[in-house]
Amino acid sequence: MSSVSSDDNPFENPAQEVAADEDPFSKPAPAAQHVDPAPVADDDDDDADVAEIPTSAEPPAVTRTPSAGGIGVEDYTQKGIFLGSDSGARARVSCTVCEPRMTMPDSAMALAYWIYSVVTKTDEEGWNGGAKVSRRYSDFDWLREQIVHDFPGCIVPPLPEKTAKGHIEKVMLSNVELLSYRQRALTKFIQCAFAHHKVQTTPHLKAFCTLDDAAWEAHKSATKKENAEKDGGAIAGATASVKEGFFKMFKKKEETAVDQEALKGLQEKAQYAKEMEETMLLAHDRLKRHIDDQVATGKSMAELSGFLNSAGDLESNADDVLAQDMKNSGTYTSNLGRLYQDHAKKETIFVLEPLSFYIQTFIGIQAEAKRLQNLLTKAAVANDDKKSAEAAHEKASGEKKTKAKVSMLLATDVHEKTSKKCEDALALFAQEWENFHTNKVRDLRHVQKVFIELQVVHSSQQERLEHPPIQPAVFGSDE
Repeated sequence: MSSVSSDDNPFENPAQEVAADEDPFSKPAPAAQHVDPAPVADDDDDDADVAEIPTSAEPPAVTRTPSAGGIGVEDYTQKGIFLGSDSGARARVSCTVCEPRMTMPDSAMALAYWIYSVVTKTDEEGWNGGAKVSRRYSDFDWLREQIVHDFPGCIVPPLPEKTAKGHIEKVMLSNVELLSYRQRALTKFIQCAFAHHKVQTTPHLKAFCTLDDAAWEAHKSATKKENAEKDGGAIAGATASVKEGFFKMFKKKEETAVDQEALKGLQEKAQYAKEMEETMLLAHDRLKRHIDDQVATGKSMAELSGFLNSAGDLESNADDVLAQDMKNSGTYTSNLGRLYQDHAKKETIFVLEPLSFYIQTFIGIQAEAKRLQNLLTKAAVANDDKKSAEAAHEKASGEKKTKAKVSMLLATDVHEKTSKKCEDALALFAQEWENFHTNKVRDLRHVQKVFIELQVVHSSQQERLEHPPIQPAVFGSDE
């Protein structure tokens, strides 16, 4: 772990101003807007070329209160996140995932993997201004799974999807944009975790952002052991209460008195999430196809520009005017190609990636709803076990009465703990669902607005490329 100087204030980074006539996002944003994702260190060398074309600025940052809980697509890197409650002194934190580097494993049979730097800056007491550590994707995955385990009912921020094709492209360095997307998506996951009023309290989050490699591995091992003891103890207690009770969850689910109202609510939310996932996935695929076409057009324009410039060089010995016309056309075509490339980048960051975020979130909601359904069943089984143990204690006599009482007390303890855990998880999920819906409405409406405005900007930029040099050189020569 390396420290970050407290003098390097991550919260003083005002966005550059852009002229209102060139920036469709310069209009005052409604209070319901969100903060669009700010790109993290992008390895794409095309950035320098794109900068030559007049482009629109990113949508403006809009204040939101993270402590309300829930998640959204906003990015908090510029202003930082407040830690703690709304009352009293609060610390701020900013976290960025950057500097991807490929690592070759020791074993010839193992696949190469990528390591990212996680840079945290904060004025939280005890952090010494922040830290810089190295983490693999599997470490992010471990952290998310631990959050899911520790906070039942919480809608946990998603990680970027992982595919075999994507792994091959990253290893072969054939898709630099994929690496840049990973950095932005992983940054968003950490930022959303810090912004969540419950998740920000877990010690695993601080350990993830501050511990060096050896200490981090030791932390994961200790947590695994602790979870095994805790979860194993609960199972042992349930088994000791009534020997047959533990198997009711598998053999007699139909006979167990599960809270039908709560179960129905979870099933309806899971079904809604499934349908939204499928619908948004179709929209995502169509938009991805459109963006790929934009990228292909940009590349074709770049190739055409090269051919026109070559033709101009060849023609220079025969007709200087025609040669210059061809080179002017090559310049225009090159600029047009850059516009298409830049437009595709903005659509990817501001439209496609938020859709990906919500698709993965809907998948996570379905998984959480299923976990809560299982928790409802466990609570019902624990209740049945308690009743069985009470009945057995009532019928027992002599020495059996004493043993039956021990079983009854164990079963009662398991029932109380399981019921409390279930009630708390359902209450948290209800709050999370409400917050999620609020964020979703705001975010998806804004994504649509940004998509339309990007099309307007793209069209206006193409119009501005028409004069000069093409018309005076080509059309003017025939007058």
